[in-house]
Amino acid sequence: MAFVDYNKAFDSLSHSYIWKTLEKQGVERKYIRIIKEIYRRTTATIQLEQQGEEFGIEKGVRQGDPLSPKLSIAVLEDIFRNLDWEHFGININGSNLNHLRFADDIVLFVEKPGTLQTILQQLDGESRKAGLCMNLTQTKLITNAVKENIVIGEESIEYVDEYIYLRQTISINDQYSKEIDRRISNTWKRYWSLKEITKNEAIPMAIKNKLYNTCILSCLTYGCQTWPTTSKNNQKLIVCQRNMERRMLNIRLQDRWTTLKIRKRTKVRDVLKNIRKLKWNWTGHTMRTNKEKWTKDVLEWYPRNGKRKRGGQIKRWEDDLPKGWRRSTGDREEWQKLGVAYVDRQPKWFGKSSGFSWKVVATAALCTTEINVKTLPTQPKRMSNATLVKPGRKHESTQPVADIRIPDRLGTPLAASAAVLMKKPSNFTMKRPCRISERQASPRSPLGRPIY
Repeated sequence: MAFVDYNKAFDSLSHSYIWKTLEKQGVERKYIRIIKEIYRRTTATIQLEQQGEEFGIEKGVRQGDPLSPKLSIAVLEDIFRNLDWEHFGININGSNLNHLRFADDIVLFVEKPGTLQTILQQLDGESRKAGLCMNLTQTKLITNAVKENIVIGEESIEYVDEYIYLRQTISINDQYSKEIDRRISNTWKRYWSLKEITKNEAIPMAIKNKLYNTCILSCLTYGCQTWPTTSKNNQKLIVCQRNMERRMLNIRLQDRWTTLKIRKRTKVRDVLKNIRKLKWNWTGHTMRTNKEKWTKDVLEWYPRNGKRKRGGQIKRWEDDLPKGWRRSTGDREEWQKLGVAYVDRQPKWFGKSSGFSWKVVATAALCTTEINVKTLPTQPKRMSNATLVKPGRKHESTQPVADIRIPDRLGTPLAASAAVLMKKPSNFTMKRPCRISERQASPRSPLGRPIY
């Protein structure tokens, strides 16, 4: 990968190249004439001991003008259209991905160092026609293969182990742990910049709550839609949030406040639930789009050249999602129902206090299209509507938990799975106590594997 940086991109664009680009891209002539009039009489002066003479400006776009980014993007689009790179890049389902760009932030993808040398030279030559010059000291390379010397002009491009692209850490080794550590560091900086509010006991907790959810939590979860969640990284995020909550309440670890008591006072959004919600919504939105986007193509991509190494595997982005999730993205209402179970699920390391009834309700939500939860217990002592069998201990109750209906149209496999779950026929409304063992609380779902 090559991360390309330009020297003062907005100040270097040639005006004559901009007009030619707009004509090529089909912009109406009257709009081009208006833009020309805006830039035709642009002048500047230099003042040292005395003011110098005026001189005309023949390159660059106006700083702060909302039209300037559009002109810059149009020029870069024309530059890349002039480059014949159809056979370069990484094969993604039959199409070659050779670059991504956001405004003037560009990243190039190739499989061989020799190819990278070629496309960088071509990009540098085509950019100079528009008045752009690559900043070779800020242009960096990252590779997971042998590092070969890449020379542009007379300067060698530097290899780095990690790079910050669009405020996210890009690294070959342990990328997401580094990114989460960086997110936590930036979040603490944001928190302490607002300490006049968060540490002030005179300010109501409701105001601190809104401030935390709006300004601090959004900083902690920036870019979380692309994170593959692991228990180690989740624990880092939880520890960070708990420390901030204690500081908002002006208490210490020695005070031995429980997590539930702290959350009851602060009422802030849970960081892990917020991450799962953002990831689930972004996934459904991306997969439902009808536009041609590399984001969707990469999500649907299944690499066929190469195998994963033996032994412990690096967790992938979709490993956190239930198997078969792609089949449900087209139906927005069904996707939202599945999202409720995905967001509110209890993690495996939550502790022995979490009840089995949540797993039953969550699994049923994934196996049915209609579920009305009346009570959602979190501890065995508060269980209702079921007699749960746990090793060496029983918890009995009499109040109903949920009305679960399985329509006939769902078919035999789906109805049979839920019937095994509840020990009931395919059409039923659960209204009386039943016995559910620990093994039955996490059955194999119709999607192909245990959900939790």
